[in-house]
Amino acid sequence: MVQSIYLPKMDVKHDLQYQANQNNDLIENILSEKLGLIRSKANAILKLIDERLTVKAKVLTNLDDEILKARNMILERTPQFNYAPITTDPLNKDLEKEIFRLEKSKIDEEVRSWNDVLRLKREIIDLVNELSNADIRRRLIENESND
Repeated sequence: MVQSIYLPKMDVKHDLQYQANQNNDLIENILSEKLGLIRSKANAILKLIDERLTVKAKVLTNLDDEILKARNMILERTPQFNYAPITTDPLNKDLEKEIFRLEKSKIDEEVRSWNDVLRLKREIIDLVNELSNADIRRRLIENESND
């Protein structure tokens, strides 16, 4: 005697829709994670920019302090009523060379900082473009799943 086996009625269309929804949810989760990672990376880069600008400010302040010390030493060695420092004094000449070197160091720091920040800003621009593209993909998937 053959026993009959109960097979539930299969709704192929419903199963395909369920699989499509599962795939869309998976894609949505992946894109959401990617968007979160991009935002985190952008925030980290912005923090690096702030840190670099802080370092630049400290370096420039230290260089300015050294320049002021050298200028004060020159002024201390200058006779009271002579408004122009005596440049024939070998120590004054050395101090003036040091001031020139420090001023050059300030300019070099400005350029290094500008290059560092520029590189980081380019990374931010790339991340913003990537974020925009991922958001467009996410909206397209949402629209496709709603159809």
